[in-house]
Amino acid sequence: SFIATPTATPGETPPYIGVTFGGTLPDGSRGQAGAITAIDTGSVGAGNATITAKLGEVAATGRATLRAIGAPQAAAPTPSLPSADVISLYSDAYTNHPVDTWSPDWDLSSVSDVRIAGNNAKKYVSGLSNDNFAAVEFKSPTIDATSMTHFHMDVWVATAGVFRFKLVDFGADGVFGGGDDSEHEVIAVRAANNPGPPFPVLNPGQWTSLDVPFSSMTGLQSRAHLAQIIFKGIDGTDANPFNWATPLPPVYLDNVYLHR
Repeated sequence: SFIATPTATPGETPPYIGVTFGGTLPDGSRGQAGAITAIDTGSVGAGNATITAKLGEVAATGRATLRAIGAPQAAAPTPSLPSADVISLYSDAYTNHPVDTWSPDWDLSSVSDVRIAGNNAKKYVSGLSNDNFAAVEFKSPTIDATSMTHFHMDVWVATAGVFRFKLVDFGADGVFGGGDDSEHEVIAVRAANNPGPPFPVLNPGQWTSLDVPFSSMTGLQSRAHLAQIIFKGIDGTDANPFNWATPLPPVYLDNVYLHR
């Protein structure tokens, strides 16, 4: 069987790598491919990992280079707004409004609860891209945010060119697709490629606090029946931050709330 040896630049929190690798022996024959379902890179952390292989004591030619993604080491900033001025969906600092699901069965991502420096956060995986997205539903009941002025969300991604999210209002009938729904999408772009307003600045490798005024969300015809948040993003490690072919690594969320 193959022996795989990961080597990487020391980094932060241990990620896991999945890979299938086959090689060619010095005599030209093909070795049997071996599958590594998970490599704990806790000793090497984030960085580039090089996978090499042997068949017995015979080294196979070729190698695979993998990129190991880190995770936040510090918690998201603690909100300081008075609770009377906040409708919270997710935060340790406030009492949270009921959420039906943080990942419905019709989205293309999975979510888990994680602890970061003693603080709760949501972690999304599966690769958010142009066709892959995540959704949050809070329709039972919907939220009346007419007295609120801003939407806030803290986001952490290791590498990203673009992070997009949209708020969806179900309209007076309170149901999806009733003919009176409205929505608005916000697009955050990394600093190196940010064209300026209305695009918020995204800061990969650290918490980005997105605090967007409702006055800029011109697509929302109403916010009396808010019911969904839908988001997706682009890796952006290549030269083009808008390359939708590259899915986003894991996304961490905290302090998701509306405020005035």
